Amino acid sequence: MSSRISQSNNLLISRAVRVAARFSAKARETTSHAEVINAMAAALAKAHYADRVSFYHLDPFGNLHAHTGFPQGVIEKSHVQNIAPEGPLATVIEYEGFVYVPTILQPQQYFLSDKHGNFMQIKGNHLNETVIDGYVRQYGENFEQSGENMDMLFGCLSVQDSIFGAFKADAFPSGRSVLQNGMEPEDLLSISAIVSNSAAQSLDELNIRRDLVKEKKEVQTMYDRAFNLLSGFKHAVGGRLTPPLGYTDLLKRTGGLSPKQNGYLEKITRRLRGLDAYLEKYLAPIKEGSLEMKIEKGPTELRLILQPLNDFPRFSVNVDEQVPERIVSDREKISDVIFSLVENAQKYSDPGSPITINVSVTDNQVEIRVIDQGLGLTSNQAAEAFCGGKRFHPEIKGSGWGLHNSRGILQKLGGRIWAESAGIGKGSTFILRLPI
Repeated sequence: MSSRISQSNNLLISRAVRVAARFSAKARETTSHAEVINAMAAALAKAHYADRVSFYHLDPFGNLHAHTGFPQGVIEKSHVQNIAPEGPLATVIEYEGFVYVPTILQPQQYFLSDKHGNFMQIKGNHLNETVIDGYVRQYGENFEQSGENMDMLFGCLSVQDSIFGAFKADAFPSGRSVLQNGMEPEDLLSISAIVSNSAAQSLDELNIRRDLVKEKKEVQTMYDRAFNLLSGFKHAVGGRLTPPLGYTDLLKRTGGLSPKQNGYLEKITRRLRGLDAYLEKYLAPIKEGSLEMKIEKGPTELRLILQPLNDFPRFSVNVDEQVPERIVSDREKISDVIFSLVENAQKYSDPGSPITINVSVTDNQVEIRVIDQGLGLTSNQAAEAFCGGKRFHPEIKGSGWGLHNSRGILQKLGGRIWAESAGIGKGSTFILRLPI
């Protein structure tokens, strides 16, 4: 709404503009919808010497409800209770603007200012005759004595096509006009626009803040539930580890195992006992209030990560001599990615078919290739495999998120990962590269 105040030295106009400007400055300091509306009603009453300013809330069904006003209690007898907008109230809502009715005794013409600031004079009877008769019976003597017109001001509170409601102002109890001497109808509507637009902006900001607070509470609730669920999962896993650890202890005490078998048993025990600490570390960012993956870089020996695969005849691990003994990376995250790729290769290939892991240096980066002779991928599938939730072989169990998570880890480590395949039934190769 653009507001145009006529060029005039009229003290009344200057005073009204100051009142409107003060309200505009303070409107954003309010902390509730009711405060905004009450302050707006008081500002309009002061700016136009109005005795009464009533505000009507527009509900989602398009009905008006007498809400509040100035002074308190002014709307108690209002006929505007859960009704569709009518008369000037309907006009201001339709145009998202302002209406000035010079006299309700001759309501055939009124002045309208729309939301674009266009000012026009309209003809037509838009006031309810029953309501007019009620005003005349109650306040007619006041106006006969003062000689002023029984005029009324109407306006709409809206911002960005969101309509909060409409207001009505008059000075019937005092027998005065809201249009003071020396003030033009366009001035009256423009000053009203300054006040109501400020109120609408403030209401809109309050709604945004309220929605943000609500969303924040909802997110916090979801976070708390997820944290409790993950914490419960950690304890459940710890409980499930108790029997396997017990059996490994029994095997140790039973004896009769070869040194190689004892070595395998020791590795199993070490892995099982380390799982609880691993989960604790993995959940640590969530406990700290973060949902971001925590990366801890340090000396990482790829040969040690891959060494367990050498114990199984299915796997062939080849590390080029140029590969350094250590790189700077996150050892646990790299282990997660490599063994996730190895697990995928096992799932999507025949039992016992060979899986090859080649490690080399390319473009000053470590390159790890996990090669299988399994189901293979089309070129489109190879491109979409890391998108998350993608499953190309639903008959095989899986979530479709493993490769997506691996890509996220590689990105945080400054590396990348992709897939290659000659086609369906011709195996797949998953390649990851890491900075040395």
